[in-house]
Amino acid sequence: MLGRVRLLSLLAIFLWAACSPAGPPERAFDRAELWVGASDGPPPDGPGWQEVSLPDQWGLQRRRVSTRGWYRLQVPLTEAPAEPRMILLPRLALNAEIYVNGASVGSGGPMGARPARNVLRPLEFIAPAPLWRAGANVVHVHLVTTQGVPGSLHPVWIGSAEELAPVRTAASGRRVFAQATALGMLALGLVVLAQAILRTRKRESDDGGGAWLGAALVLLAAMAVSVFFPTLPAPARVVEWGVGVSFQWAALALAIGVRRAAGPGRSVVEVGFLGAYAAAAVVFALVPWAWAYPFWVLWSLLSGGLLLRAALRATVHAARARSPAWMVGAGLGVTAITALAVQWVGILTRSGSTTAGTLLGGAVLLGVGVFLIRRLVGALRDAETRSEELETRVADREASLAANYERIRKLENAQVVGQERERMTREMHDGTGGLLVAALSLVRREAAPATDLEFLLEEALDDLRLTLDSLQPEQADLPTLLGLLRPRLERQLRSTRLALDWQVSDAGEGRPIPPDAFLHIIRIVQEAVTNAARHSGGTRVGVTTRALPDEELLLEIRDDGSGRAGATTDGDSASNATGRGIANLHHRATQLGARLQVESDEAGTRLRLIVPEWPAAQPPPVANPG
Repeated sequence: MLGRVRLLSLLAIFLWAACSPAGPPERAFDRAELWVGASDGPPPDGPGWQEVSLPDQWGLQRRRVSTRGWYRLQVPLTEAPAEPRMILLPRLALNAEIYVNGASVGSGGPMGARPARNVLRPLEFIAPAPLWRAGANVVHVHLVTTQGVPGSLHPVWIGSAEELAPVRTAASGRRVFAQATALGMLALGLVVLAQAILRTRKRESDDGGGAWLGAALVLLAAMAVSVFFPTLPAPARVVEWGVGVSFQWAALALAIGVRRAAGPGRSVVEVGFLGAYAAAAVVFALVPWAWAYPFWVLWSLLSGGLLLRAALRATVHAARARSPAWMVGAGLGVTAITALAVQWVGILTRSGSTTAGTLLGGAVLLGVGVFLIRRLVGALRDAETRSEELETRVADREASLAANYERIRKLENAQVVGQERERMTREMHDGTGGLLVAALSLVRREAAPATDLEFLLEEALDDLRLTLDSLQPEQADLPTLLGLLRPRLERQLRSTRLALDWQVSDAGEGRPIPPDAFLHIIRIVQEAVTNAARHSGGTRVGVTTRALPDEELLLEIRDDGSGRAGATTDGDSASNATGRGIANLHHRATQLGARLQVESDEAGTRLRLIVPEWPAAQPPPVANPG
């Protein structure tokens, strides 16, 4: 409902601009004397002057005599004015120069072979006060046109600027409306053509109606180019040919566009009309210039028939489809036909028309605008429907992805729990379980020393504590881990002759250790120290840490025992070089994502564990080969 109100409001506005009264009639001069011919200045009194009524249109016979003429107005004044007087020509074709009492006061542009095209462009001239006198004053209007354009002059207004303000406003309003109409048609035409091109590139089905309607709007805008540019850098014949052909082809494109929008696609009749209009454009260019306008008028009869048929087709389609948009479009199409009829009556009577051109432009703009809005609204609805479908699909896909993610998360949690359970079982079996089995064996032996049993139980308890500490790795970094392990190592070495050389730095401080890495490092240090106590035969075993370049950490366990001269292992080859214990150490280093190096010579054995950028990504745990 709101859209209809706005549309009717726009229609009322442009009708008001087209038909509004021009001002107080007593200031308009609608009678003048005409002298046809070329002259360097106002012609003298004598034969050749004839009385005419304004508006006065130049027919073919008059243009064959000359395309120039002089209108003479008698302006009586009771007293000489103290202020300048304005001379206003609201409508004329094509250009004019004003003389007051024989003195020129200006022109509307070039007056030569290519005169300025002042179509729907009011001309205002200011005549200084000294040019006027009390009593009779003579105002000459020197009019110039071309053989192909009927010249015309509408009533001339003379008065002060304040007195002629309503007339100036109405005349300027018609011009602004014509300019806005041309710009609107151009913008709508380009939008529709772009849409049609996009549909063609996307290979979407299209009846072609939008492309033809867009072409019609662009051609109508091209026809109104003189409203913006009175002086064009082209011969007058070329300009008139372009303006005339633009109108005729716009009518054909509009008729084809309405037909395709309301019914089937292309037909043989369309091809015939396209060929006929192409031939007519060629004839319009070749016909003698004086006969160009009559030919254009006859051509317009055919275009008017096409527009009438398009209006009837729109009316029938509106009645069948009961579409308000089509009903309004059909009504505006009838308005356009009526405007053309008024224009033709004006041509036949040589009186011109004050409203036909504006009615035609406005009706065509609004009518085609209704069709375009209808198509645009339909396209927007389709886009909204597709958008809603796409949103629904996206929501369904998001829900599906969320469900899959939740399922994967549960599976991953289950896998992590299983891996952690397996790790805890393995560590309890290898560490605490083994110590408890040894303690149980001592208990069963009646002569077992109490100190040995106590030692094993303390070892089992410490191992259990370390296992439990590994469950909260966010509180443990490498210095903290080794600090927890130090008392156990000192107790383990108490019964041997090895002394513990502790050189643990703050390398790795503040970088929590994952659970797997926590216990792997403990086992590696324990295994290395145990091997030194059992096999090195030395007196000292050292534990050292320091930071390396590229954020790597070095953990080194060394002894000063005899070692094995020249024995160096790095990688999997260690399993054959140093036995099963070293192979287990390499396996744990692999689980850490670290590098393990074992070097043995006369100075002792050194075990280096190099961890890159702690904490490293951990691969899935594998079964302990031990």
